This record gives sequence, structure tokens and C-alpha cells, in this order.
Amino acid sequence: MRSTLSGRSPTAKISSARSSPATMIKRSSVPFAFKHVDAVLATHYHQDHMSAEWAAHVINSGMTTTDENGKEIPVPFIGPEKSVETWVKWGVPRERCQVVKPGDTIKIKDIEIIALDSFDRTCIVTTDSTGPDREELTGKCPTDMDEKAVNYLLKTPGGNIYHSGDSHFSIYFAKHGKDYDIDVAFGSFGENPIGMQDKMTSIDILRMAENLQCKVVVPIHWDVWTNFQADCEEIKVLYDFKKDRNEYKFHPFFWQVGGKYTYPQDKDKLYFHHRRGFEDCFEHPQNIPFRSCL
Repeated sequence: MRSTLSGRSPTAKISSARSSPATMIKRSSVPFAFKHVDAVLATHYHQDHMSAEWAAHVINSGMTTTDENGKEIPVPFIGPEKSVETWVKWGVPRERCQVVKPGDTIKIKDIEIIALDSFDRTCIVTTDSTGPDREELTGKCPTDMDEKAVNYLLKTPGGNIYHSGDSHFSIYFAKHGKDYDIDVAFGSFGENPIGMQDKMTSIDILRMAENLQCKVVVPIHWDVWTNFQADCEEIKVLYDFKKDRNEYKFHPFFWQVGGKYTYPQDKDKLYFHHRRGFEDCFEHPQNIPFRSCL
């Protein structure tokens, strides 16, 4: 199965086939580069996590997939209520969309998609309008988070993948970690500007991983916004400082755009590095005057 968590930011394309590993590819979202996906998932409706161009490509290209019973179906759009409202405004047929809230489960091919609680405290105070008619939230009870944002657990034959969307740190990650076996977890990491709390910090990423009891934690989002640009080496330094005392059972993995991560084959890797090449060195005669040139 290929499931793309939609957004203009780099996205994770998750692929698996029955009895095969789970492969994740981090790529910039050039919509027309994708030839096939099995589902479009949105964690929430912020503009860097949903794309009208991507939705149009999936619809206009006529992509189909199969359900758990092998029946061919149009590729579904899966997300919380506000995400579905956004897709419909863009022209996605309502019947192609599936609203999910924490506790809901959807099965496509051999993958089970479980919607879980989100802890995106930025999304909970997001208003539908940003213009002069913007809703005044002062003194009002917050709307239901479940209508705006969810986290996901994707249970695949190759491993279970947890996507926290733009969740802030929450001690309820520990509940998710007790309820589900999590192999790889994604967490939004960033350098929050003065007066702003929107992304998890380096210590939050480690605490999230420890609470989720995952095996690998992958920081994401740190390379999306220029004003939130962060350095993942900060996570590595803190991890090395704390791992023995806290007896961490996980380790971080640091991705790059265009990189691929296959679980469990890559479970011990810390960094992605693009292919360095030159594997065929000295397999053929060198066109040089003397060996001393080498």
C-alpha cells in the first residue's frame, strides 16, 4: 500500500505489501510525480498539510485502489471533519471523503489505519477565517479537537507507524504507547521563535518517543519553515547525553528530502545519506598515465 500524508511540506510515502517491510520515502510534494497511491490522509487542515494541487492530481488521474476485500475503489481521502470540509471546498467529491475521529479504523488492502487523539494545541485555536471577520475566541470554550486534528497509527505487515501530525508534547502519548505496539514514530520538531510554541523541542521529541515506547523516532517539519529551522544534531546530542541514564529503548533517525527508510531493514541506522556512488571503482582499467596518479 502507498499512503501519502498530504501537504506542501515534505511528505512521507509509506509503502508495504503483504509480508514485506514498510518503506518510507521523504520527498517534496511535487503532485504530478506520484503515479499511484492507495489513500490520502490529512492529520489536520493547516495549509502546509493539505494541498489543492495534490487533491486535484489524485482526482483527475483517476487513481484507484482496493479495499480489504479486494474490491476496486477510488482512492479515498481520509481526515478529520475540518480536513474533509476543505477537500470538498476544493472540489473533491464528498463521497470520496471519509471523516475520522479518534478510535475510528479504516482498512485498505493489508493496512489498518487507526485515528488517534491529536495534541495540536495550535490547531485548536485556528479560526476558519484569517480576515477581518475572524472569529473572536476570547472567553469561549475551545471547539472539539477531534473535529480539527487527529494522529494516525498505520499497522502494516512490515511494522507499525505512528504519525503525530503537528502535535505538541502530551503525556497522553504514554497512553498511545501502552495501547499500541509502535515501531516508527514521526514527531514535528522545530526551533520555536520568541513568543511562539508550535513545534516540539529536541527534548519533547525524546520524551514523545519514550512515552510511545517506539523503536525509532523520526523528527520531521524542522526543514519546512525558515523561521522554525532547527538542527537535528541537537536531538542527537541530547539523546547521547540521556540514553544510558534513562535506558532508552529507541533511537532517532534523521531523514533528508529524497531519502528512503525501510523498516525493519534500516532499524539500526541513525542517518540517511544519499548514494555515494563509485561502487565499480577498479573493476575496469583506469585511463591514467601512471598508477602514481592515484
